[in-house]
Amino acid sequence: MIFQEAEFYVLVVCGSCDYRERRDLWANLVHHSQRFKSMPWVILGDFNVSRWPNEHSGGRPMLSKAIREFSECIKKCELQDLRQAGFFFSWSNKRTGVEAMSKKIDRVMGNWGWFKEFNHVKAMFPSMGISNHSPCIIQFKKAFISSSCPFKYLNVWASYPSFLDVVKQVWPQTVEASPLEAVRKKLRILKPVLKEFHTRHFNNLATECTRLKQLIEIQQASLDEDPTNEEARSNEKKLLDKYNAACWKEESYLKQKARVNWLKLGNSNSAFFHRAVKMRQARNSIDKIQKANGEWTKSQKEVGEESVKFFTDLFLNPLRQ
Repeated sequence: MIFQEAEFYVLVVCGSCDYRERRDLWANLVHHSQRFKSMPWVILGDFNVSRWPNEHSGGRPMLSKAIREFSECIKKCELQDLRQAGFFFSWSNKRTGVEAMSKKIDRVMGNWGWFKEFNHVKAMFPSMGISNHSPCIIQFKKAFISSSCPFKYLNVWASYPSFLDVVKQVWPQTVEASPLEAVRKKLRILKPVLKEFHTRHFNNLATECTRLKQLIEIQQASLDEDPTNEEARSNEKKLLDKYNAACWKEESYLKQKARVNWLKLGNSNSAFFHRAVKMRQARNSIDKIQKANGEWTKSQKEVGEESVKFFTDLFLNPLRQ
């Protein structure tokens, strides 16, 4: 399929009720995942098994063999769930009493290529109606690009030798205010200074790594022709040091954005952090909210206006139930 000149592939699944028969499906999915590894791929449908024990109502949550095999398939295919809206449970047996049961066995998942191109797209699961399955709707629309980003302190700034000198240029300034208000005002003054500092030294970390790597390859090509070339060998060593430093900065920056705290930095983690950032952005984005009258917002401007209206009303009427 093609959307806004971006090509992607869709696979619709209907899993067997027998977990042993589903093993052929898992094997086929793993095989196809290698074929679509370098392109956007989304897979959706009725898998007839939950991914997590809590996706099952009634009784004690259990990590069954069927769930473990499904989770292992997802891991091998390198898939992640799309952000979901609507009903959590997608299937119901429509019974009452102790026999009543609901499960999440319908889902939509995408690979890294999908989230790279369509991380703003989410899966909508409306009410089941007369069916025992909730329909799944994927709404394609143009991605909203924010005009501004909130200011955040980056830990990697402190690694630059002149960072403290930049802060010291601002912090000693005298500000007439209470101690707490003085800190707030100094931080406000420091904000544009740090933004300029970031632009000058950390704005194009990925580009800098690529540039240094290309220069290293040029020096190594010279050494391949003449291994005794001391100048080329010295240049290679200097470039390698700069490249390792640039990679560390990039990974530190991406690690903080991805908020992955359990993984140590290393020169093979950048791709993982890029993916983690994209996944987090997909989870945190808000493209529409429901108004008090039951209608849904239709634009990002409406989302902002409705959010301000809600919290204004909340704070002006703190006792509102």
